[in-house]
Amino acid sequence: MTAAAATPAQEHFMPNRQLLLDVADRIRTRPHLHDNRFWAARVKTGTASFTTHCAGGWAIVLSGGRFDWRRARCRADHARRRHVLTSSAVRPETLPDSARISLTAQRLLGIDTATARRLFNPTASTTEVLAIIEDILTTQGGAQP
Repeated sequence: MTAAAATPAQEHFMPNRQLLLDVADRIRTRPHLHDNRFWAARVKTGTASFTTHCAGGWAIVLSGGRFDWRRARCRADHARRRHVLTSSAVRPETLPDSARISLTAQRLLGIDTATARRLFNPTASTTEVLAIIEDILTTQGGAQP
C-alpha cells in the first residue's frame, strides 16, 4: 500500500530562511532593481538599461534560475519614456518544476499559498515586501538551509 500524496492543506511549509534573507538583502541594497509588478523585466530608458525582479523573481535568480527571454513580451510606457521586456517563464533546464513561476518561487522559498499571494502581490511596495519577509521569518521561524 502506498501513502497518499499530501493535499495542499496537509502540506507543511518550512520557510527557507537563507533564501528569504538573501532576497530581502537584494531588495534592501538594490531597491531600484525591485518591481513587484513583474517576475522579471528588462527595462530600457534613454541610454540606461537594467533588469528588475519581484520577490519571487529574485528567489529564482538567487537559486540559479534564468528567465526565458525568448518568450518575453515587450511594451512601451511612453509616459515614463521606457520600454519594458517582461518574462513570465523560467528556462526549463535551469530549475525543476519551472513551468509556473509562482509555484517554483513558492517552493524555493518554502512558503504556503496564502503567504505567496501576499509576497508576490504586484501592488506590494518595496517596504511592504520587506515587512512580509520579516513577518515570515519571525512568525514561521524559517529553516536553516
